[in-house]
Amino acid sequence: MVCRPTYHRSTTLSVLVGIGKHAALRGNKRFRVAAGVTMKNLFILCVIGFVVSHGFAIGSTLGLPTNVCTGDFCGLAQQQIWNRFTTATGLDVGLIPSVYSGNCYHNTPMLDPHLRHFGGLLIDKLDGQVFFDGRFSFYEDKQPYAHLNVETARLRFGARYGVILGDEFAYAEASDALKPFRYWFRQDTNSDGLLLVGYFGYQHTILCTLDRHAD
Repeated sequence: MVCRPTYHRSTTLSVLVGIGKHAALRGNKRFRVAAGVTMKNLFILCVIGFVVSHGFAIGSTLGLPTNVCTGDFCGLAQQQIWNRFTTATGLDVGLIPSVYSGNCYHNTPMLDPHLRHFGGLLIDKLDGQVFFDGRFSFYEDKQPYAHLNVETARLRFGARYGVILGDEFAYAEASDALKPFRYWFRQDTNSDGLLLVGYFGYQHTILCTLDRHAD
């Protein structure tokens, strides 16, 4: 894959951005990222766009993540998200397609783990295949995705990244030589909201609580 950063105003949810300095990010709060990895003096932008292999069996080798809310990362907000994640269940296929948005926390050396950021996500299906796309936004004053519905989200989130459905969770994965990513999705049975745990590489953990938008 070609490795280069692009500096538009959004970041795909199927990838993660490593930010070199907070001050540099404040001037350009959201990024769209091209496929690949490029290193700059102040930024490391790592991107993986990859559809999950058809042969992957979710029940055979994969379980839910454990001990996500630990150490300095585990403030009150993160603990509440993690508690809800551990008691949630698999995706309600009757709610697909749906748009979700809400608060995200990132455990990485490059970000304050207790500073709230935002995420927006579309879960959709086509020809029997469930897929997702979305964005993370950093240092925003308010939720930038709250106005989206399914139709506008399809226009804004144009990529399709495969999701594998299990009874207790849904999962998406991609890997390359430098930065694998993994996302676990669970449905909150009390609110129809979505709980997300993500790993990007080996030093970046994400916790999100995402509210379902009205149809």
